[in-house]
Amino acid sequence: MAFAAVILAAGKGTRMNSDLPKALHKVAHASLLEHTLRSCAPLKPEKTILVVGHEAEQVRKAAKAIDPEIEVVMQNEQLGTGHALAQASEALAGFEGDIVVLYADTPFISAATMSAIKEKRHRSDLVVLGFHAQDPAKYGRLVTEGEDLTRIVEFKDANETERAITLCNSGVMVGPAALLLSLVAHLKNDNASGEYYLTDCIALAKDEGHSAQVVICEESETLGVNSRHDLAQAEAIFQDRMRAYFLEAGVNMFAPETVYFSHDTVIGRIADLYIVLVTGLDVGTDPAKPDQVDRCPEDRGNQRLGFDLRLFDAQLRLHGLGQLAGLGVAREDA
Repeated sequence: MAFAAVILAAGKGTRMNSDLPKALHKVAHASLLEHTLRSCAPLKPEKTILVVGHEAEQVRKAAKAIDPEIEVVMQNEQLGTGHALAQASEALAGFEGDIVVLYADTPFISAATMSAIKEKRHRSDLVVLGFHAQDPAKYGRLVTEGEDLTRIVEFKDANETERAITLCNSGVMVGPAALLLSLVAHLKNDNASGEYYLTDCIALAKDEGHSAQVVICEESETLGVNSRHDLAQAEAIFQDRMRAYFLEAGVNMFAPETVYFSHDTVIGRIADLYIVLVTGLDVGTDPAKPDQVDRCPEDRGNQRLGFDLRLFDAQLRLHGLGQLAGLGVAREDA
C-alpha cells in the first residue's frame, strides 16, 4: 500500500506569542516539523506534502532543509482542516495510494501507532487516530457503535451527551486519496466556527456506504503544541522517553531527571551519565567493539568519539567547551 503524507502547517500559532512560526519551535533541538516528518517515516511515504500559510517562506525553507523532496503548497486563507487538505489536491493528482493527514504541531505519534493505523486500513476505508483524554476539554469527540466510527463531533457543535464521551479525536486521518479528496470537495462550513472540518468527512463517508474505524493510542502521543506551556510539556515527554529508553539499553544515569538529551543523541552501554546535557553526541562506544552501540530510536549518524566517555557535572571547567551546551564535560576515563 502506497502512502502520501500531508502535513498541515498553515496555522499562525498566536498562543506561542512568538515571531517564529509554530512548526519551527524546537523540542530536543529539532523543530516540531522535523519530529512530525520523522513520525511518518514508518509508512515510507512516496510523497510528502506540506501545507503552509503563516510565514510560509520561512517554513518552506526549513522543510526543504530537512527533506529536499518535500512538496509545499499554500493555504492562503485558514478556513479549516478540510480546506487545508483540499489545497493538496493538485499535488496529489493521479496518486492512487492512501493519504495520511498529520499536523506539524503534533510531534510524538509513535512507530507502533503508525503500524497499527496501517494494519487497520486493511479492514476499514477510513481510519482515525483517537485517544481517551483524562480531561476531554474542547477536543472533538469520536462517536462509535461497536468498532464502527459513525461521526466526529467538534466540541463547539456537540450536545451534552456527546461532550460526555472521553474518546477524542487527534486529527490524524488515513484513507484512499481519491476518496478523501472527493469528500473534502463536498464539505460545507455550516457549523459554529464557519470552517470546513476534515472531521465531517467521516459522516459523509458513512452516508456513501464507506467504513470508518478508530485506532487508539496513548494521550501523550497526540499532544498538540499550541502554547509555550505545551512546548515545555512536549520537552518533558521527550526527555522522559529518552531516559527510559537509554536506561533500558544499559546506560547508567545516577540522577536521570538531570540528564537532557538531544533528538540525535547516541550512547553506548558503557557510558555513565551524571548531570549533563547531551547534544548531538555519540557517547561511550567501546573502541574494541566499534559496532556495540545502543543507538537512540532516531539515529542521525553522528560522529563517534571512539573511547569510553564519562560525563561529569563540571560546570566550572566548561570554558571553551561550547559543544556540550554548558552543563557537562566529556573526558577520557583514565
